[in-house]
Parts: sequence; structure tokens; C-alpha cells
Amino acid sequence: MKIHGYLKFIILLFFFGCTSENAKPIEPSIIPKPLYQKITDGFFLLDENTSIESEKQFKKIADFLKNSLKEFHEIQLSSKKDAKKIVFTFDSTIKNEEGYHLEISKNQIKISANSSKGVFYAVQSLLQLFPQKTTSKSIAIQCLEIKDEPKFAYRG
Repeated sequence: MKIHGYLKFIILLFFFGCTSENAKPIEPSIIPKPLYQKITDGFFLLDENTSIESEKQFKKIADFLKNSLKEFHEIQLSSKKDAKKIVFTFDSTIKNEEGYHLEISKNQIKISANSSKGVFYAVQSLLQLFPQKTTSKSIAIQCLEIKDEPKFAYRG
């Protein structure tokens, strides 16, 4: 009789211990935490088939991102107008000069700002989403949307 009690207990443990939980994406840990962040389904695969498009005033920061990917992750971005791309755009609706809007979808990373400072901070947030070390020639980045600007007018 005692064995049946133990057997029932083990079966219950097995039954409740084996239930699967829906996998949820891990929230990116960007420092400082953005004002708005929404994680969406899917991944953007950054690899050698990805290209960069930039408006003229953001060219230096686009080159900075391109060189960072080449140096630290050994990913040489394409110069062709491929389906997958990183786009730097000017957005006059963003009032703070250090504010930015970063959108990562399955086919595009879009960085919008009204100044080079905003674009620079968006790139810094994007770089925090990359793994520190990788031997792979591609990086999967969680699809998400970030809107951020500094809370205070000063830093320090």
C-alpha cells in the first residue's frame, strides 16, 4: 500500500514537472533603460548579405557601425541594395537632438533621429543587442522597437 502512494506521488511529479512553458524572448538589457521598448516576434539575421543605407548627415556614424561589425564580429556588410538592410533616416518629429527611434524587423533595422547625436546613441543601443563574442558570420537580433531620449538636459 505504501508503494502505491509513492508511485502516485512520482507520477504526479512527473506529470506536473514535464509540462512545457511557452518560450518568451529575453528582454534586451540596454543600459540606460530606454523610455519605450516593445519586443516583437522574430529575428533579424545580420550577415554579409545585409547592406547599409544612410542619409548624408549620418554617413560617418553608418561607417562607424560598418567598421565595428567588421572589426569585432568579422562581418563585412554588402554594398549592394539587398533585401535586408540597415537604414539611417532623418526624422523631424523627434524633438530632442539626442532622441532616437530604433525599429528592428525581420528584413530591416531602421534608425531614425533628427541629429547625429541621436543616431549615435541609437547605434550604441543596437551594439548592446549583439553578442560580445561570436565565431559565426551572422548575428540574430531580436525584433523590437525602441524610442528613447535623455530624461535630463545634462549628463554627468
